[in-house]
Amino acid sequence: MSTKTKFWTEDLIRKEMKKLDAIAHREKWWVLKKYNIVLDSSTIPIRFNNQKDEIGMFKNEDTPCFYFSRCFFDDDTFPESVCLEVIRNVYAHYFTYMCFHGNLSHNYYWQEVCKVIGANPNRVRTEDFIDRRLKVEKNDTDQYSPVLKCGDIIHHKKYGEGFIKSTSIYRNGAIHSIKFKGRQILRLDERWILQNCKPKENNYE
Repeated sequence: MSTKTKFWTEDLIRKEMKKLDAIAHREKWWVLKKYNIVLDSSTIPIRFNNQKDEIGMFKNEDTPCFYFSRCFFDDDTFPESVCLEVIRNVYAHYFTYMCFHGNLSHNYYWQEVCKVIGANPNRVRTEDFIDRRLKVEKNDTDQYSPVLKCGDIIHHKKYGEGFIKSTSIYRNGAIHSIKFKGRQILRLDERWILQNCKPKENNYE
């Protein structure tokens, strides 16, 4: 099952970083005020490469630049949440570079910035971390497969015959809206229905 809901284009990365700029200024970090620093990540170029051992990075060579690997960002089996982690971790490097004398290490300040902007304060490159995220995303995207469906008719010994008008599907179950003759519409959990009602045999034909 794919865990990716979108490919990370430059525009999408910029949009996420704009949010991070706003968060950083909203938190009113003392260093921003003391040195009158304005964070504007939109001025930093974004480049894509095909690195297989580095998902993303912030570098200051001739000019500061963000780098992201298409090997991961264009892979529809690569967890979207890890892409977000990488963008935020890379942004944290940009923050510390701008505010702490060009520092690009994973030091205390980088870790604190990660916490403020909602990133994991660890390097995102280990297979174990990615595997854990894949499992989390799979659990979050898996949905319950209902046995009953809209249009099915069930029979309850007390309420009589009922007609399923609509169904809401959740991760752990389904709720059916059922109209029994002479009664208001009842919203019932599918597990309860299957235990207490008898579906008509032709429902599954």
